[in-house]
Amino acid sequence: FLDLDRFKTVNDTLGHAVGDRLLKEVAGRLVHCVREADTVSRQGGDEFIIMLSDVAGPKGAAHAADSVLHTLEQEFVLGEHIAHISGSIGIAMFPADGEGGATPPPSEPPPDEPASGTGEGRDKQKRGAPHLRVVK
Repeated sequence: FLDLDRFKTVNDTLGHAVGDRLLKEVAGRLVHCVREADTVSRQGGDEFIIMLSDVAGPKGAAHAADSVLHTLEQEFVLGEHIAHISGSIGIAMFPADGEGGATPPPSEPPPDEPASGTGEGRDKQKRGAPHLRVVK
């Protein structure tokens, strides 16, 4: 799961047309970051899902996440405007992080553990939903 950081600022200051162009540019970069067998899907707003097929375990997923974050850190030239964004990524591994495709989170999750970093683009471990680990 990928959430774009600072997208709202771009949309609010440069307008929806520039925001829409940025989303298209982000989607293009994401598609180039993954293999043909992988899936990139925009879920709405500034949220994307990237499904990696046959990934080499958690380390392989973390490597792919780092590649995605790195490509987002490069400036986006949108006509006469330049945008700088970043992203926050959560990684879920099947079957380790859920028993099935529709495993719901617990009804009363434990409190979040302190994160090793705070704010956007930082490493953190979220325990509120055991099927999701936020890595950056």
